[in-house]
Amino acid sequence: MAIQGYKKRSLHHSFEPIERIFFAKNLHFVCLNPKLLPIWGYIDDDFAVQSILFLISFKFQLIFNQEYEKLFEKVKKVVPLNQFSFLRFFFLLFPLFLYCTQNDSPVFLEERPKIALVLGGGGAKGAAHLGVLRELEMAGIRPDLIVGCSVGALVGALYANDPNIEKLESIFLALGSSDFLDYSFFSSLLGFVKGDLIQKFLTENLSNASFNSLQVPLIVVATDLKTGQLIELSQEKNLIESVKASVSVPGIFKPVIMGEYSLVDGGVANPIPVSVAKKYRPYITIAVDLSCQIEPCEPTHLIDIAMRSLEVCYYHLAKEATKEADFVIKMNFNAIGLFDDSKKEAIYKKGCDITRILIPKIEELIDRRIPKKRAMKKSF
Repeated sequence: MAIQGYKKRSLHHSFEPIERIFFAKNLHFVCLNPKLLPIWGYIDDDFAVQSILFLISFKFQLIFNQEYEKLFEKVKKVVPLNQFSFLRFFFLLFPLFLYCTQNDSPVFLEERPKIALVLGGGGAKGAAHLGVLRELEMAGIRPDLIVGCSVGALVGALYANDPNIEKLESIFLALGSSDFLDYSFFSSLLGFVKGDLIQKFLTENLSNASFNSLQVPLIVVATDLKTGQLIELSQEKNLIESVKASVSVPGIFKPVIMGEYSLVDGGVANPIPVSVAKKYRPYITIAVDLSCQIEPCEPTHLIDIAMRSLEVCYYHLAKEATKEADFVIKMNFNAIGLFDDSKKEAIYKKGCDITRILIPKIEELIDRRIPKKRAMKKSF
């Protein structure tokens, strides 16, 4: 039976989600200041309830609108909107509300990102990320958020610090594996690469940078060996140490100790962390997949078996991780070694070529998904 006086409001015509967050975050301040209570008479109950429910769904990652709508319908059944007081409803949810409004996100974005770019891991194949960034930039497509894993974290940090693709290409394409791999079989039982060279490179190129000073918001991911969890690193973390942790291939580089974490390459848990980007509800999430095709072959010795196992594992992890992306730029490389920099120019060119072909589809998606600002009418 329809409730008298209640008119369902379309989510598309209500406030933007990020505005709801700001609205709801201030409600507890109003609640604790009795002098301000009279203004509640001007707050629309429907909007207020939706604001709180959005926070709950946002916190628990109920990303899709249908889940949000289901939750709203349940509350309407329990508390009819023609009878209930927003004040009572607010106090019922007050403990959960305070929990939901805590700012414990790894990055604080002042507005909802339009485009999140997820740069996956892939070792030497990371040169393709430069091609992707170049073609996107030439098309006028710039990310509002970058999420990087392994070599994607390295490229993402350099670009976020200084979004100058020519400079990035001159730095990255001149590098070889010998610039990163300082082998010493006696340096540690935890990895036979000391890590001094990668530390030097990061210090030279990111010495004055921090997560908060970056021109593009950035999140990098690493894997905690103690818990097996994917750890998101941003904001208050050390930028250089975070990137170093994300590129620390286990068994080769020593784990990076950050507080209670023992961190290695993020690709161990999630090589293309689309799920991390999705937490911030971007209008569009573009993922770059550097995984190789699994070609039929039979390993002939122990190292072959180990490398083949890692290759298969990475392929299936990447395939699963990109299911949530709105658009995937997939390179479909043939077998390329983790540190094989002999094909760097060809890898970079392939990144350019594939992205250039896909630009019209990306632009079409942008036109459909990202709302255009309405022109403000002048009042006379």
